Amino acid sequence: MLAISLVALLGANPTPDYTLLHIQRNTAKLTSLDGVVVQSGLVEGAEVKATVASARPNLFTSRITEPAAWAGITVTYDGKTLQSYYPMLRWAIRVRGLELPGPKDLDALVAYQYAVNQRTYEFRIDGTSMVAGLSTLTMWHQALSKKTLDQKGFTRVYDPYSLAVAGELQFPKAKYGFRYDTLELNKPVAPERFSTAVPEGTLITDWDTAGAQVTEAAMRQEASFPIVLPPEGTLKLQRAHLSRAAGPIPAFCARYQRGPHVLLVTASASAGASVPAYGIPLELGASKGRLILGAAMSSYAFVREGTYYTLFGNLPVEELLEVAAQLSAANVR
Repeated sequence: MLAISLVALLGANPTPDYTLLHIQRNTAKLTSLDGVVVQSGLVEGAEVKATVASARPNLFTSRITEPAAWAGITVTYDGKTLQSYYPMLRWAIRVRGLELPGPKDLDALVAYQYAVNQRTYEFRIDGTSMVAGLSTLTMWHQALSKKTLDQKGFTRVYDPYSLAVAGELQFPKAKYGFRYDTLELNKPVAPERFSTAVPEGTLITDWDTAGAQVTEAAMRQEASFPIVLPPEGTLKLQRAHLSRAAGPIPAFCARYQRGPHVLLVTASASAGASVPAYGIPLELGASKGRLILGAAMSSYAFVREGTYYTLFGNLPVEELLEVAAQLSAANVR
């Protein structure tokens, strides 16, 4: 839960074991979050405002309120189902039977992200500021390799919970920023905030990642579009399930696991469509896509040779993009 907090203070202390214990202790104290976050760099010429909430064990929701063109889009996880809802299209995407990590997995997630950040960035703490009424430290990061997509930036950290409450990331051709305008911590969040109910008449693309599987051979035989999947063992990820969406249109979802880490790779015919102009624009090889950073899960979507791919996961963003780059460059089967 609240994976965005994991960037807090990573690598900033010359005694990394102590720093790791500090972060693990602080993140364990955070049981709920409710606020308004403002993001820049997702859509051209406007900031995106959203209400967000999370609660133990692993519930989360985010609903866009501004700008009007994107208002109402909601991403919710209710403990069993991950759903993206697009009210203007009367369409929802559901991934059912999905078990995301809970509090017992938090230390492992923090330690893994800590190790990734240690070998990827140089950190320094310099400055303080107020964000959403909270006194924060400013942590600056600089990539150690020119190949890292997030080259430099800063994060404002509320230290009692090692929680990132504002920041800026510099990508090759884009800059992303976020800040909380309001934020309440460790207060009750209404259970209905995490409901995945949608209005009657909504078209639902539905995958059951705990139900019946399809074989890879059957998937390739049915699909009229080429599909590339991560090779077994990529970043030590193992494919745990392969499902077909319900309904007449073939669309597939592969679920990969590595301990508490989850990666979903969906593939469907693009039918001439491109990725909507929402998210951080990135180029991975010959493919152009959009990255959306989330507190619990991030996503990257791109189109390649007539196939629309979306990757959702709680992997470190660096690893999520590494898998996407592999799919962009792999031989199509």
